[in-house]
Amino acid sequence: MELDSGTVLAGRWELQARLASGGMGDVYRGLDTRLGRRVAVKVLRVDETVARRRFEAEAITLSNLQHPNVVVLFDAGEHEDISFLIMEFVDGPSLGEVLDAGPMDLERLREMGRDIASALAYAHDQHIVHRDVKPSNVLFDQSGVAHLADFGISRLVDDAGLTATGTAIGTAAYLAPEQLTDGPEVAPAADVYSLGLVLLEAATGRREFSGSGTEAAFARLSRDPVVPEHLPAAWRRLFSAMTARDPQERPSAADVTELLEAGLPRDETQLLVSPGWQEDAATEVIDHSPGGGEPRTRELTSEPAVEAPVDPDGGGFVERVRGWGPYAAAALVGIAVILLLFAGLGTGEDPTEPAAPDRQLPVELEDAFDELLDTVRP
Repeated sequence: MELDSGTVLAGRWELQARLASGGMGDVYRGLDTRLGRRVAVKVLRVDETVARRRFEAEAITLSNLQHPNVVVLFDAGEHEDISFLIMEFVDGPSLGEVLDAGPMDLERLREMGRDIASALAYAHDQHIVHRDVKPSNVLFDQSGVAHLADFGISRLVDDAGLTATGTAIGTAAYLAPEQLTDGPEVAPAADVYSLGLVLLEAATGRREFSGSGTEAAFARLSRDPVVPEHLPAAWRRLFSAMTARDPQERPSAADVTELLEAGLPRDETQLLVSPGWQEDAATEVIDHSPGGGEPRTRELTSEPAVEAPVDPDGGGFVERVRGWGPYAAAALVGIAVILLLFAGLGTGEDPTEPAAPDRQLPVELEDAFDELLDTVRP
C-alpha cells in the first residue's frame, strides 16, 4: 500500500517523498513535526505474518544498537494498521550510487571500510549478524561518514529466528558460502565475507559474482574472488583473507576495523610506516645520506606475512599478520652479517692479529648496523 505525501503517522511523522521500495516495505523521507528534523520513515507494505515479525525484529534490533555507524532508530509504532519505523535520515548517497561513477579512491575506501567494519564489530558484540551487507545498505552522510542500514533480516546468533530451515537469506551477489550451505545458521564471519566482497567491488568498480541470482550465489562455492594484481599487496591480502571460503580463516570485524584504522599502505615500501602492519614489511627504506643529501636505500625483501608459520593453537588475524616479526628480525641479523663481510672485516687478514685501536666501521655501515640492532633488540 503506497501512502500519499503529506500523510502524518501517529500525529507526528509527516511523509514527504518515497525514496525506495524493498521486499517488505517502502522508505520515505519524512519530517518530525514536533522537532522539525528530517527523518527516514520505513513503512511495512505487505501484510504477512513473517514480514510483520521481521519488521518488529528490526525495530527491536535497532533499538539495542547505539553506534555512530549504525542508522539510529527514533520510534516505532502503528498507524491505522500500518506498521512503521522512524529512523535517522542519512542525507547522502548509498555506496551503490557512489560506485556508479567508478571505483573509490583507496583512502576513501579505507575510511568507509573502517566505518562499516566498526558497525559490524559492534553488532557482533551484541550477538547480532546483519546477513545482508551490500552497497545499497551502506549510506554516506554529508561529512562522508558511512552508516550501515537495514537490519530487517538480521538475527541473533543463537536464535534461528524467522527463517525456515535450509533457506538462504540475503542478497545473492554478496552471500557468504555458508549462507548457501548452512542456511540461517550463520555466524559473524558471514558478514565479514560480504563486507570483503563489497570492499573489493568498491576498489575495482566490478561486482565479483554477477549474473542471475542462482548463478551469482553458487559461483562462490567453486572459486574464490579474483583479487586484481594491480591493487597494493596489503589490500590484496586483506581482501583474500576476508573472502576465504572457510569462515575460520577470516578475520573478525574487529580485526578489520583495527587494521583499517591503522591505515593500509599503498605500496610495499610503506609497509613499515603503517602501525597496524609494521612487522609485515617487504621493503625497508633506510636513510644514510650525510648532510641531508639524496637518501641511499637498501631493500630488505621478505615473503608476505600470510605465508609465515602460524601457531597451531590458532590466534587472531592481527596476531597472524604481525607474527612475521621474529622471522624479519632474523633476516635483518643475517643481512647485518653479510654487510660486515662485504665491508672487508673478513678479507683474508690474519684473524689472530690484534685490530688496530683506531679501526672503525665505515660511517654508513655503522649507522645501518645500529638501526638493525634497534630493530631486533627486544
